[in-house]
This record gives sequence, structure tokens and C-alpha cells, in this order.
Amino acid sequence: GDITVGDVILRVRQGTALAFHDLTLAYLGGRNAHRVEQMSVVTPWGPMAGKLRLGARREFPVDAVVDWNLAGLPVDGQLNAALAGTLERIEVSASGTLLAHAIAGQGRVRLFESSRIELIEARWSDVDLAKLVDGAPPTALDVHASARSAPDALLAGTIEVQNAIAGLLSGDRLPLAA
Repeated sequence: GDITVGDVILRVRQGTALAFHDLTLAYLGGRNAHRVEQMSVVTPWGPMAGKLRLGARREFPVDAVVDWNLAGLPVDGQLNAALAGTLERIEVSASGTLLAHAIAGQGRVRLFESSRIELIEARWSDVDLAKLVDGAPPTALDVHASARSAPDALLAGTIEVQNAIAGLLSGDRLPLAA
């Protein structure tokens, strides 16, 4: 049935309390699965809506979709994410905008492993620094980040940046191609 919770305050250990407002959802549960439909909440980072299905039998299949409008952060944007897999291994894919530029990514989470984040890949496309930073030259940056869990760190990986309109600073361009 429909559930209205209202406000939820979360505090992890001695950390700052996080307030989530206007939480509403529809819950359907049974012997084979639990479903949350029509979920909406205002998070400290903007409003979020979505749905989730969690299987109630061994392997515990998971699938979910979330739409999130980022607000109250140093950056604005909108993300759409999908989760699929099992509770043990969840594949995440996301797309949207960050500072009015397209972003897309994917990842894999292993909830019961010591390195919970197995991999993350993200691409931020056609980023024009002139629109983001006063006085910056125009750019068309393609930023690709890739990281995996590592024995000596939470994640280890690479960031590659290419500028489709690279040039000399004297020509009001950014000489960045690697």
C-alpha cells in the first residue's frame, strides 16, 4: 500500500545529521519479492524518485531505477541510474548532465566483499570550460575516468582528457590533448 513517512534524519556514527524530507512510496511485498514503487524523497542533494525490486529468494535479484535532480551542491545536474543484478553483485549504469554537459557511466558493486566498489567508469562529454570558469578559453573536452578496486587503495585508475579544439594559449585555446 501507499506509505507516507515524511521526514527521516540519518546520522552515521558521530557524523553530521542528514535530513530527507517528504518521503513517500508504495510497497508491495510477497513470498517471492519486495517492491517499492512511486518512491519520492527530497534529499540533501536534491529531489529523487524511483522504484526498486528485490527478490526474496536465494540470489536475491535486484533491479531499480532512480531519477535525481542535483541541487544544493556546488554543481547542478540531473542523473538517471539503473541497477541490475543480484544483491551480491550489482551493476549500475547512469546518464544525465553535470553542469549542463552530458555524463554517462557504469560500475559494479559487490556488497559482501572487502572492496565493495569493484569498478567505475565515467565519461563527461563536450565540456566547455569557458561556460564554467570566467576567463577560461573555450574547450570541447572529453573526460574519461576508469577505476577498479586495488589492494593498496580503495580505487586505482586513470583519467584521460582530450580537447577537440586544442590550440595555443595565445590563440585563446587550451593546449590539452592528453
